[in-house]
Amino acid sequence: MNMKEHILQTLKTVAARKEFGHFYLPDHFRRPHLKCFPHSCDRLLFVLSGVKREPLCLHGSVRTVELTAGDAYLLRRDVQEYASWETPHTLLCIVPHAEFLRISLYEIKKPQGHFPWPDALFHHTGRPCSAALHFVFNALAATGENNPDATGNLLRAAAAIAIAECETTPNISSGKATALFEKIRFFVEKNCRGPVSREMTATHFHVTPEYVSRLFRRHLNCTLQEFLLECRLRIALRLLMETDLTIKEIAGECGFQDPSYFIRCFKQSQGIPPGEFRLK
Repeated sequence: MNMKEHILQTLKTVAARKEFGHFYLPDHFRRPHLKCFPHSCDRLLFVLSGVKREPLCLHGSVRTVELTAGDAYLLRRDVQEYASWETPHTLLCIVPHAEFLRISLYEIKKPQGHFPWPDALFHHTGRPCSAALHFVFNALAATGENNPDATGNLLRAAAAIAIAECETTPNISSGKATALFEKIRFFVEKNCRGPVSREMTATHFHVTPEYVSRLFRRHLNCTLQEFLLECRLRIALRLLMETDLTIKEIAGECGFQDPSYFIRCFKQSQGIPPGEFRLK
């Protein structure tokens, strides 16, 4: 069974599930001493096995929730994710990016630290997902935790739509080199707030730094560092628009050790410094 078939089989298991456990709709809240991860899109997550202990903000306060098989939670694009990997569990994620639908399957076999983000099995479709999935996500957000029957139907619908999307769109990760590059790109995107380097990435994927560079040149026509900078600046744009964090705090949140370097990079990218961008 290849990766796409494994993902599809897992989605079909979720779509056929008769009953779900608890459904959570976390609030937008941030606790300074917990490192969290901004996202530019919604994420629907299903715990398939094991126990996932995840800090969630529910009704205005953060508490660690024990999620078990059958539980699910929806993180809207403006809700930050703490992403705890402290206990063995299996987690399925449905993530409609602007350009494609991504389905990720995390099989955490042993506890690991907060960084780096763990590897995943995944499937990308080659085009934006249909409006139907966004409609289901919005309906889940509106239903919340108050109607288990409706929520269960919507969770099954989300899995069924994801199945249809995966079956009717091409897999952009065909070929070993392309599949590896997609894993590397995902790794860099997820860990861009930390000290990611070409050498660290190469070691993680058991390849040479030179091969990592060739993959980025071939697929994105840029270097890993240029892509890393783009990821960090993308996070900075959201934080400038959606939070009242200081420029220094935003620099740290985005992985910049030196706020002055962050300001310089931001100005080169956007034409104005971050403080002026925020005023606009």
